[in-house]
This record gives sequence, C-alpha cells and structure tokens, in this order.
Amino acid sequence: MSVFERYLDNNKSYMRRFLPILLLLILCSSSMADDLDLKTIKNLIDNGRFIRLREVAKQELRDNNKSVAGNYMMGVAMYRGETNLPLAYHYLQRARSLVERDAFFSDDAFLHINILLELERVVREIDKNEEHFGIIDDMDFWFGVDYR
Repeated sequence: MSVFERYLDNNKSYMRRFLPILLLLILCSSSMADDLDLKTIKNLIDNGRFIRLREVAKQELRDNNKSVAGNYMMGVAMYRGETNLPLAYHYLQRARSLVERDAFFSDDAFLHINILLELERVVREIDKNEEHFGIIDDMDFWFGVDYR
C-alpha cells in the first residue's frame, strides 16, 4: 500500500467533507477567456479602444495574474496603444507560455494564434530575428499556418 493510499484511508471522512467544496472551486475557477467574451476583446482591439482594453486587462490581472486573456490584452494595449515594446513583449510572452502550457487540453486556439501573431509583430519591431523565425515555426507547428 502506497503512502498516498494510506493517507486517503486515514482521512476518508475528512476527504468526504471537503471533496465537494474542492470540486466546486475547480469548476468555478474557469479562465477569464470564458468569463470575458472573446468577441468583446476582439471588438475592443478592432475599434482601437486600447485605453479601455488596458483597464479591463489591469482588472483581470489584478484578479488573476496568470490569466491568458489578461496578459494578451495588456500586451496588445502596450504594443498598439502605447507603443511600449518591452512591456508588450513581456505580457505577450507570459500569455504565450500560459496558453502553451495547457495547449493540448484547452480550446483557446483563437487566443493562441492571436497571441503568436501579436508577439510576431512585436519581435519583428524589436529586431529579434531568430525569435521571429521561431515564432513563425511555432505557428506552423501548432496550426499549420505557413506565414513566410
């Protein structure tokens, strides 16, 4: 009998009481991409409302600093709205690492391709050529997009 099985045997009543609460918390802790409609994010970006986008992103990152949508929105706001390339690069890289960490288990393909496209634009302006080609190869790997 493993240590884990012994722990569960010794704590069955404890586990029975808190398992429903744990499951409820897991179900309620969905990502911001579900709560904040992706169509709303796209409309803010397409309409050039980058100040509002930054405010929404700031609120989302205050609530959950590991939010893919929050980091993506802040990266877009920093790049397109304020032309702050280092901060845009930071937020988009963080969004990319968060979305690719769970890429095989999530359905954030729309968000993932947009993160890669924005990051590609930022990296191109910073003149990081090797990373630029790496992002293009990643787009081909993840989505079969030949961007060259």
